[in-house]
Formats: sequence, C-alpha cells, structure tokens
Amino acid sequence: MPQPANLCAMRRIIALALIATAAVSTASAQSYVGNWGCTANGITAGMLSIYGDGYGFASSSFGDKSSGIGAITGYTDGVGFADGPLVANAGIVAGRLVNDPARGPSMQLESSSAIVMVCTRR
Repeated sequence: MPQPANLCAMRRIIALALIATAAVSTASAQSYVGNWGCTANGITAGMLSIYGDGYGFASSSFGDKSSGIGAITGYTDGVGFADGPLVANAGIVAGRLVNDPARGPSMQLESSSAIVMVCTRR
C-alpha cells in the first residue's frame, strides 16, 4: 500500500500532467489565429488575417480578385477554407501549419493539388 506522502506526490504529478496536456491542446488548436505575411514563388503575395471563424486576405497586387473575406473551419493542424475569394479565385482549400526550416513556424496555403503560398506570422 502506498504511503500517504507518496500518494500526495503522485496526485500532484497527475494533476500537473493533466494541466500541461490541456494547455498544449488549447494552444495548438488556436495557433493559426493571427496575421500572416504570404509569399508565392518568393514574391510577396499579400496579408492573411485569421480570427474566429473567418479570414481576410489582402493581395499585394492591385485589383487581384483573391482579396476579400471568407469563412474557415479550424483544425489542430491548420484551417480549411470554406468560401470566399481565396477558394473561388485562387483555388485554395486548406492552410496547413508546418515548421519550415528557413522561415520557422509557417502556414502553407494549398489547392487540391499544390502548395500555392507560404505564410509566416507578422
């Protein structure tokens, strides 16, 4: 039978482990929220802002039809773009969180067949 002091220590360790797990889960689920500077083929493409269940994209090219707002669905490893100009005009369907060796934490904006842009936090 465990001693009372050992039992108390075990309870503290379990409690700390549960708190740490909850904190990591919450942080990773929201890590896509914020402002992202995007490039395509090494050229500045625009700014992506993700807050709540929506996004806004401002292209760096005047008159680009991919600028505007739309809806997203958040996932633990990124977002799914539900509608808006990135989907309709650029064919982007997902933003996947990656750790780029050159840029650090990044989000790849992907069509159904290719990586279209890479965005980093601003």
